[in-house]
Amino acid sequence: MPDEDRIEAMPTKAFFVNMLVRDIPLERAVLDLLDNCIDGARNVRPGDEADYAGLFVKIKMNDERFKIEDNCGGFDIRQARYYAFRFGRPDGADSTAYSIGQFGVGMKRALFKFGKFFEVKSTTENQHWSMHVDVDDWLSRENEWAFAFDEISDDREFGAEERGTTIEVRDLRSEVAARFDSEFFKRKLADMIRSHQRKFLAQGLAVEFDGRHLTASELSVRAGGDFQPAVEEFIFEPDSAAPVTVRLVVGVSDPSPLNAGWYVLCNRRVIVAADRWTIQAGERSRS
Repeated sequence: MPDEDRIEAMPTKAFFVNMLVRDIPLERAVLDLLDNCIDGARNVRPGDEADYAGLFVKIKMNDERFKIEDNCGGFDIRQARYYAFRFGRPDGADSTAYSIGQFGVGMKRALFKFGKFFEVKSTTENQHWSMHVDVDDWLSRENEWAFAFDEISDDREFGAEERGTTIEVRDLRSEVAARFDSEFFKRKLADMIRSHQRKFLAQGLAVEFDGRHLTASELSVRAGGDFQPAVEEFIFEPDSAAPVTVRLVVGVSDPSPLNAGWYVLCNRRVIVAADRWTIQAGERSRS
C-alpha cells in the first residue's frame, strides 16, 4: 500500500508504557512479580498440598534499586523469546498451570512502573539466559519493539541450586524510589504478602523481604458447639475441559476488625482480603 494511502494509528511507545503502568498500585506490581515466582514453585512441585521447603523468594528494595530472586526453576529461552516479554498473550501461547495471569502484562508492567533500567536472568535445568533494557534508549527507537538477549546458554546442565530467576530494576522513578525507601510502605507490603500468599508460606515457601522472613497469617472460622460455618460448592461449565469450581464458606472468627470481611481466593492466591466496602456499596446500590 503506498504511503499516501496509509493512516498511521500505531501508538507511541511512551504513550503505551504510560497507559500500561498508570492504574496498577505499586504494591500490586510487586505482588505480580511474586506471583510469577510462585508459578515457578508450583511447576517444580505440582499438587495442591505440595511441600515447598527449600524453595525461596528474596525481595529487596530501597531508593536505588528493586531486586527479586528465586530458586523456583526458572523459565526457558523459548518462553523468554516468544511469550514472557510480549505485551499481551498471543494466540496459541502455552498456558501456565495454576497461574492467575491471563493477559500477559504483569511482569512488564511492574518493570516499567518501577524504573528506567532493568535486567533479568533465568536458569533452568539445561538453559541460561540474561537480558537488560535501558528504557529511555528503548523508547527512543520508536519503531523497534523487540528486546535483545545479552547471553544464551543451552548446551550444559545446571544444578538445582542454580535454577531460578533474578530481576533487578535500577534508576527508579522518583515516586517509586521514595516509597521503596519508606518503612511504612514496606510494613504494609509485608502484611499484604503474608495475607495474599498465606497458603504457600504455610506450605514451606520461604519469602524473605528486606532481610525478614515472612510467616503466614492466620485465616480461620469457628467450628463446634454453637458455631458452624455454612459451606456451599458448585461448578460452572462442568462438562467443559476447564470447569470452574466455586466453594463459598461463611462463618465467624475471633474478633479482629482489621481482618474481618470477605476473602476471595483463586488458585490458592488471595485476590481480595478483608473486603467490607464492596459488599456495603452493593447493598447501598440495591436499597
